[in-house]
Order: sequence, then structure tokens, then C-alpha cells
Amino acid sequence: MKLFLLQNKMHCNLIISFVIIFCISCINNPTDTGDKDAVASDKAALEIGYAHGDSASSVTRNITLPHSGQNGTTILWVSNNSIRVSNEGIVTRPYVGNVTVILTATIVKGVESDVKEFSLIVKECRIYDINGNVYRTIIIGDREWTAENLRATSYNDGTPIPYVPDSALWSNLTSPGYCYYNNNTRTDSIQKFGALYNWYTVDTKKLAPNGWHIPTESEWWELEAFMIANAYNWDHTVVGNKIAKSLAAATDWELADDLGAIGNDLLLNNSSGFSALPGGIRAAIGVFASKIRYGYWWSSTSETNQTYAYYRMLFCRSEELLYMFQQNKRYGFSVRLIKDN
Repeated sequence: MKLFLLQNKMHCNLIISFVIIFCISCINNPTDTGDKDAVASDKAALEIGYAHGDSASSVTRNITLPHSGQNGTTILWVSNNSIRVSNEGIVTRPYVGNVTVILTATIVKGVESDVKEFSLIVKECRIYDINGNVYRTIIIGDREWTAENLRATSYNDGTPIPYVPDSALWSNLTSPGYCYYNNNTRTDSIQKFGALYNWYTVDTKKLAPNGWHIPTESEWWELEAFMIANAYNWDHTVVGNKIAKSLAAATDWELADDLGAIGNDLLLNNSSGFSALPGGIRAAIGVFASKIRYGYWWSSTSETNQTYAYYRMLFCRSEELLYMFQQNKRYGFSVRLIKDN
């Protein structure tokens, strides 16, 4: 009887041991394929989110990296070049040369995991005009702008733009023409301040390189609204137009005592990177004026009559990006570009 009980006890212990081992085995080596299927499904569906107009072969703005899948997976990201694309999807573009970045996603559920790689090309933050001039670009909001004034001497089809240094000829123009302030043709001055174009040149719609254009009146307003809403005002408020210092370069502006004005402490300027300079104007009668005190930029929007078009202006003693006044189309103003949306 004792032997029977002992054998029975040993048998029960073996069964219990087997059950324990089996359960541990189930934990360490699950036979349920649910997690594996979830990982496989979410890997197949995984995509990166790109800003409007961007793609894997042309990244210019921050990207969206999903951190979970539809089937309950967790997704972890690692960049092989976190300077250009961080693990959180923050993009910092190089000034010279496009850069290829590999992002590796690890998709995990339970003890199951798999990886998926994405190859991105981060585009350099500069563009070229038809004459080979190079321009830095910046992102403000979801739009890309040039951070320098245009200095192209040919249209984007290669046709030369008429160069009109003579004041009398300039004053009678009702057709395209460009010049340089005070007819100064020094390379360093042109590089810094760009050219002055009359509005008839803008109206050809052939000034900008392919994929870019002269900003419209509404696009200037969009820039202003975004900057105000995102605390680019000099006092960091989000009410009122006080964005001039954030747009203006930290050099070349005439000094001013007015609180919040561009000329009041130049070192506080240019938080946006727009780098606006006081390039002055050429008036309709052919004279040059206002350099170091004012910067003027055409829009591509014309008034309903044949004489005036809209523009934007910065003044060294003002805190505002001054409103889109109308001016005679024979004036010579600076030009900025905005990327097609």
C-alpha cells in the first residue's frame, strides 16, 4: 500500500512538473501566431508621413514617424544620421549637397519583432537660377522661401532680361527691366542685395526657377499670419503685427531708438532666418532712394488698373511688416521667391 501511494505521488509530481515545464515553454516559445502576424501586418502597412509636396526622394520638411501599428505593435525608430533626420522626424537640411538618410523601424509585439528600413534623400536648402546663382532657402510654417534677394539676369528660359541703368529710359519703361542700386555692379554688392526689378519683369512669370514663383499678395499675408500666431513678434506675443525684427537681417539696417523696431539692437533680428536687407528702391522717375532704411519686395498680384501692383515693405524704425501697398509698376523693387505648393 505504501509503495502504491509512493508511486502515485511520484506520478502526480511528474505530471505537475510536466505542466510547469509546458507552461514555461509556452511563455518563452509561444505557439500562438497572433503577435507574429500582427508584426508582419503592421510592417507591411508601415509608411512615413511626408509634408505636402515632399516624398522619400525629396525631403525638405519634418516627417511623421508612426509609433504604433493598427494591430497593437510598438514602433521604434533609429536614424543613421540624426543630424539631418532625428529619431523623432525633425529634419535639418544641409546647405550644400543632398544627403541620404536611412531610418530603421523596429516593429515589436510581445516577444515578436521585425525591422523595416526607409531610405530618404534630404534636399539641400538652396536653389539655383538660370544664371547659376545660388540662393539659400528657409522653411516658415509649411512654405519654403528664398532667404536672399533675386539677382537673375535672364528669364528661366534663358532669355536675357533688359538691363536698364539709364534713368531716362527707366522712367519711360512699360516693359520689363532690371538694374542695381545706384548702378553699382560690384560683385559683393549684387551678391548681398540682389537686383531691382520693375513689376513688368515680375509679370512675365518667367523670373523664378522651375517649381518656384514670386509670392502673391495672399501668400505674403499667410506669412504674416503664421509668424504672428507662432510668436515671432519681437515681444513674443501672438497679437498684432510686430514681426519686422524676426524678418530683418542683423546687419546693414540704419539704427533706431524705437522699441521693437528693426534698427533697435540689430543682434535681436532675424529669428525666422528670412534675412531681409534694406536694398532700397528705384523710383518710377529713375532715381534711387531709401537704401539702409527700407526694403521693398514685389508681390505677383496686380491692381485692377494698369498702373499699380502690390508689394511689402520693411522700415528700420518700424516693428511691422508693412501692409501690401500699391505702387507704380515702373518702380524697381527687390524680389523673393516661394516654392510652388
